[in-house]
Amino acid sequence: MKLKNLSISLLCLCFFCSTTVNADNNSSIATIDNGREPIPLLGSNFTYVKSLDFTQKHNNLPNEGFAVYRNNAFVIYQTGICDIYNLKTGKFVNSFHLGSYATSNHANAANFGVEFPKGNPNFPAIYISECSGQGRCFVESITTTGSKLIQTISLNLSKFGKRGLDWAVDEENSLLYCVQTGNRGTNYNIFVFRLPKLSAGSNVVLNDSDLLNQWNNIPLSGVCQGLYVRKGYAYLPMSGGANGLNGCALHEINLTSKNYETTTINLGPNFANMECEDLYFYKNSLLISFNGTGVYYFANK
Repeated sequence: MKLKNLSISLLCLCFFCSTTVNADNNSSIATIDNGREPIPLLGSNFTYVKSLDFTQKHNNLPNEGFAVYRNNAFVIYQTGICDIYNLKTGKFVNSFHLGSYATSNHANAANFGVEFPKGNPNFPAIYISECSGQGRCFVESITTTGSKLIQTISLNLSKFGKRGLDWAVDEENSLLYCVQTGNRGTNYNIFVFRLPKLSAGSNVVLNDSDLLNQWNNIPLSGVCQGLYVRKGYAYLPMSGGANGLNGCALHEINLTSKNYETTTINLGPNFANMECEDLYFYKNSLLISFNGTGVYYFANK
């Protein structure tokens, strides 16, 4: 469905505030800028429409991670249950347990990488954020019929102090981003690494010597619900519960700004009683998933 043809009743004009964040920057900017100022995927004047209903229920477990490859939407539930939907038809395709399925796996974010696992020419490796427990990143070889754990990535806690929350792949630059809570609980650290090769082994522990860049104690309101990186920006959907946020908001962080310029977009009153989850880019739109509800297209007017 083309957004320009939507009924006016489905359009929503939202307001945003833009602030420059003076985060503690302890290293130089990673080489991700192509010489042009990046533009965020979503501006203040946008439209939205619901594009996908979740038809499957898993004992009321919340859906968490969300990723898209071609026309396949992968909806990841807490513990690591994966539902697949066809975005063209809206129809349910299949459901199975990930290789990382466990009661401790919150599966808060999901991203596709750049390498295709051996024996799987149809889908690149998918990266699942454990978030709880040890805060690892599970790398899996996934298809529409099943998934197998092939690599686990984690932070060296003796060097970084805390576990990672969410992980995301910058596909264009083969970088791996990790978000971690800062020293005040309502702020966040961001670490940047080269994306480990699948051939690096089944267990990869990242050390401070692997860091390309880091930013500490970025004040962001809300509870982090996902992570996505594309074309010089990091996107963190947040829901209420911390630092004064009511409803749902999207923090768009300029990764090429030394001061870590952050634009915060309130998703509007229609989402005030909903919990936003993970997000992905698909056909010039941002797809944001919501807990127990489905997926909405967000696009600039």
